[in-house]
Amino acid sequence: MLKPKKKITRKEIKRDPLIESTYKVQNYINENKSMLIRLGTGIVAVIVILILIIGKNNRTNAEIQTAMGKAVTAYARSDFENAQFQFEYLIDQYGSNKHARQAGFYLGKIFHEQDNAELARRYLEEFLKVAEIDMLISAAHIILADIDQRAGNLPQAIKHMKSAVKSAETNAKQVRAKVELARLELIDSDVEAAKKLITGILEDEEIPPNLKQPAEELSGLLLASGARR
Repeated sequence: MLKPKKKITRKEIKRDPLIESTYKVQNYINENKSMLIRLGTGIVAVIVILILIIGKNNRTNAEIQTAMGKAVTAYARSDFENAQFQFEYLIDQYGSNKHARQAGFYLGKIFHEQDNAELARRYLEEFLKVAEIDMLISAAHIILADIDQRAGNLPQAIKHMKSAVKSAETNAKQVRAKVELARLELIDSDVEAAKKLITGILEDEEIPPNLKQPAEELSGLLLASGARR
């Protein structure tokens, strides 16, 4: 004979670990419904803000790249007046953006080509203050070295050229900077430093052909200098 099923009371249901946990969670949700809604709304708001910020940054970067492309194209075409306007616009509008900071280099280069040493130095030095790993850093130091040499400040020119050697991102650019550094050292009468540089350059089997000739010419000058001594 089948025994009648035992009725489970509410008290016994509450004592079941799984059911009891579910019951507690439900009670917590009911008691804190308003707080949980506010918390959920806050999380959604933060996500929306982040999406908007990322979207805005992407649009800004796209605008900068478009403006930079127009400016560099104008510069390559020797339309310096238009290029200067475009680069100045980039700095004025997006000066805090790392991509827009490259405009400072090009402005410095334009003013250097116009023999405006003061403005060239200002823009190049400002560019170097904020530049990170950038292929323009070495070139900026080379231009500043030329400005300092013309001003008769050989020690500072040598310092910039050493920085150009250190920051060059390719072997060819590093060799070119070393040749210029050796030339400056020779002008500054530091024959030993110049000799060490030239010897190292000529021993490099990967030296570009277009840089081997100026290195050999400097080597000849060093030999002549040694003979005179």
